[in-house]
Amino acid sequence: MRIKEVALKYLVDFIMINGLGGDFMKRNWAYVIIAGIIEVMWAMGLKYSNNLITWAGTFFLIYVSFVVLMKATKKLPVATVYAVFTGIGTAGTVLVEMVVFGEPFKKLMLRNALQRN
Repeated sequence: MRIKEVALKYLVDFIMINGLGGDFMKRNWAYVIIAGIIEVMWAMGLKYSNNLITWAGTFFLIYVSFVVLMKATKKLPVATVYAVFTGIGTAGTVLVEMVVFGEPFKKLMLRNALQRN
């Protein structure tokens, strides 16, 4: 196995042991959740990258999130997976902006984020 496959397997196993159960279908949903969390990270990278190393890290996260997402779509419906993936990314990005980076809460911003999905 390649390093990324081993790391992904251990991450999914950790998520499944700590709350999502153990059957095959839940493993694929764990992939979607992981891809969504990675999407939040690369969305932050798009905003805050300012040199070659941070841009390289952002593009690496984009690549990893879509590799994990494609793994999930092999067993789950593509439309459903993509809707959940973008929902996690949109909601997560708004929350991280407010909690971590101090973006002020605005009803308009929340409404616009919800309308994108």
